[in-house]
Amino acid sequence: MTESSSAKTDRMAEKPINKKFDALKRKSDDELREQLVSLRRERFNLRFRQAQGQLEAPHNLRLARREIARIKTLQQQKIKAKKNSAKKMSQKNEPKK
Repeated sequence: MTESSSAKTDRMAEKPINKKFDALKRKSDDELREQLVSLRRERFNLRFRQAQGQLEAPHNLRLARREIARIKTLQQQKIKAKKNSAKKMSQKNEPKK
């Protein structure tokens, strides 16, 4: 049995593509900032242990780096969205010539 293409697209539209990124989108700016600081500290500790040869799970370095990148990307998107909305509001309030 095969699904029709419309049924596949309907099912795909319901599921988020990146669950981690969607979870981050729901957080406030302060929560993101706190998590970023925490991840940077964790990454530093992981790199330190790696240099000492005591790192048992090297994949955690990659996971921390990618999570930091997700947060920074989301922060930049929010900044850009705020600038665009402010720009639209200022254009809207300007008198037409």
